[in-house]
Amino acid sequence: MWLNILFLACSSKPQDSASNFTADPRPWQSAPLVSLSSGECPNMSVSGETVSFLSSGESRNVTVVIPSSPQADMRVVFFYHGLMDPGYTPNPTGYMSTALNFQALADEYNALIFLPESRVWSMAGMQFFMWDIEEGTSENDLTLFDDLRTCAAQAFEVDLDALVSVGFSGGSLFNTVLYSQRSDSLAAVVEMSGGADVNIPLYDNPFAPYDTPSHSPPLLLISGGEADLWPDASFTLVNFETATDVLQANVLEDGGFAVRCKHNSGHTITNKAFEVSLSWMTEHRFGDPSPYENDIGTWSDWCEIP
Repeated sequence: MWLNILFLACSSKPQDSASNFTADPRPWQSAPLVSLSSGECPNMSVSGETVSFLSSGESRNVTVVIPSSPQADMRVVFFYHGLMDPGYTPNPTGYMSTALNFQALADEYNALIFLPESRVWSMAGMQFFMWDIEEGTSENDLTLFDDLRTCAAQAFEVDLDALVSVGFSGGSLFNTVLYSQRSDSLAAVVEMSGGADVNIPLYDNPFAPYDTPSHSPPLLLISGGEADLWPDASFTLVNFETATDVLQANVLEDGGFAVRCKHNSGHTITNKAFEVSLSWMTEHRFGDPSPYENDIGTWSDWCEIP
């Protein structure tokens, strides 16, 4: 259950030939597969394990959650964690997978779930897990997404037109980069406390820069009101409410579709946020109109179509 988490911000195919990339047979409308950057996929034989593999020539970690009884045409879900302290949480993706009970989600929705792990940043004597979201630095993290998408298609009977990306906090900010740079691979996106074009002191370039995407996947934007801040109100580096406003304005200006929800509970994921996120990530397909374009139903008590 997603309970007030503060800034964490089919049958399978053989998996022993991941490096033997073959031509994309194009069973999907979304983007063609790309060759693996380092010629290998993670071991995806045991659900819930955090495993290492090479991407862009460096070791990267990912937790992979597989349905207990996989069926054909599995949807694919990426979940991007927020900033976390490696001293307290050395395995952020394994922690998130267990805390949010992703195995139950995988089983109920026939979903293959990837929880990639970011690099560890060092700054001002501190270390923390964080995505490379400063403008001009995101290429390896984008390639990690590409590699895992290709690995999903090589190892399982997946439906890449039902691929969605979800994130919270820093993970949502990376979703803005994905939305801008990999929109042709995304059926839909969920950002909980995210945004775009965030200016951070001591950094020359904006974080989570928005670029007009080549395709406009439906975007669910959830923010926490005036208290959706990091690290806190006394020393605010990121105002996620304002950053989400910026992203929303850019998406609408480019003709994209978004639904905006505000829970006003600060920098957290509420149960209600989980419920609408789950609906969003399981009810969209690449190239199809969003089922929420004309009616958000019971969400209208706290969400709107801007």
